[in-house]
Amino acid sequence: MTRNRIAASLSATALAVGVLCGVTTPANAVGGGDVNCGGTQITTYNPGLTLTERPVHVHLTRHFAPCISLSNPQVTFGVTEERRVTTLSCQTLAEP
Repeated sequence: MTRNRIAASLSATALAVGVLCGVTTPANAVGGGDVNCGGTQITTYNPGLTLTERPVHVHLTRHFAPCISLSNPQVTFGVTEERRVTTLSCQTLAEP
């Protein structure tokens, strides 16, 4: 498991889409584009990465908090989840 600290400037549209526990929640539209969040990203690989490229399941979970928006103070956090299958190795992650 890899944890990367990210600083995110999110548009209101991107923040409006949330996925939690594999279930899509309804999008709530918010106006304005002044949503700014800090957050973390957790990435898991199954099976784990090796030096040889092979298909792996990648699961990314991003937690955005705290969020600040002057035009929409009710927006305080966000969560996105992404799952995909792709061909990876330790080497391909290290390439720019």
